[in-house]
Amino acid sequence: MISTSTDLINKALGEHLEMPRIDSIDDTSDPVAVEAKAVYDPARLEVLRALEPSFGRKEVALALATGETSVKYDYVYGYPADSLKLAEIWNESTNDSPRIEYEVSRHSSGSSNVILTNKESAVIFHTVDVSNLSLWTSDAIEVFAVLVASKLAASSPIRDIELSLAKKNEYLAALAIARTSNKTDQHKKLPKFSKYEDARIG
Repeated sequence: MISTSTDLINKALGEHLEMPRIDSIDDTSDPVAVEAKAVYDPARLEVLRALEPSFGRKEVALALATGETSVKYDYVYGYPADSLKLAEIWNESTNDSPRIEYEVSRHSSGSSNVILTNKESAVIFHTVDVSNLSLWTSDAIEVFAVLVASKLAASSPIRDIELSLAKKNEYLAALAIARTSNKTDQHKKLPKFSKYEDARIG
């Protein structure tokens, strides 16, 4: 059972790199543990953005960004602070309708992002951070562990670039499998076409 960051790191080390376990990800006397702590959070966020898992999916009604206007779109909404990646703006008419167009831009203050769209009273589905590994599916845990293994293999305590590249390819394969499993959790007919842009965190 993988429930802590140390568990995840030891899965990456033992199953994917055939290396000894660490006592704790917070062990500053162990170079591998130090490197593991450095790559852990960025790897977790990378997996969540790439996978857009059902366990990290959240629905939220957007609030208009006060004082913000657009020459291209009718509405400017604030970008949710906890959002890692937008999936879509909800189109309540039918699942067969095209997805609603939107763009992500910088707020005029430069301190945050905004969402530009023609949808009134917009509701979005987006991916948020999930740090509690007990909520992660087994497929997602595997993807996370392989990515961590790839990053650790390239780090100074190990420095095996060939192994790192091999694990990166393994990560991409595991990600494709997990994406297929994740789609079955949506329980809806996906649109045959989509006229929208993926959100980019600026």
